[in-house]
Amino acid sequence: MSLFVLRDKHSFSSGRMPTMLIKTLLNQCYPIKGFVYGDQVRLEGKSVVVNIQHRKNSRGLCPQCREPSPGYDRLKERRYRFVPLWGYLVEFLYTARRVQCPRHGIVVEFLPWADGKSPITQPFKLFLVHWAKRLSWKGAPP
Repeated sequence: MSLFVLRDKHSFSSGRMPTMLIKTLLNQCYPIKGFVYGDQVRLEGKSVVVNIQHRKNSRGLCPQCREPSPGYDRLKERRYRFVPLWGYLVEFLYTARRVQCPRHGIVVEFLPWADGKSPITQPFKLFLVHWAKRLSWKGAPP
């Protein structure tokens, strides 16, 4: 799925409009070390769903000591809410790995975009905090 995002000076001279993939946009504004945005980006109603995959041959990090550890197994696929884009909800899909840390045993890998089991990503939390600061207490319902 591609969306028209911007024009550059080269597109004006050639007479065509360039497109930017949502994957490219995410890589530029929110790159995630050790992970890649998958090729499957789809529209589900009013949501843009983006698959995330770990980099090939990478080891998951222990969430406590952040050391690379060998894989143990995988959990069920989960959804994580990201910052809305052009009026569409954005959700990440990821199947977390459990890793076997020599010091901490079998644990779910560290996910840089999430806090524990929270379905809301760190950037979305910051986005909500930013807008909450701008809201007037007088305008909020009782």
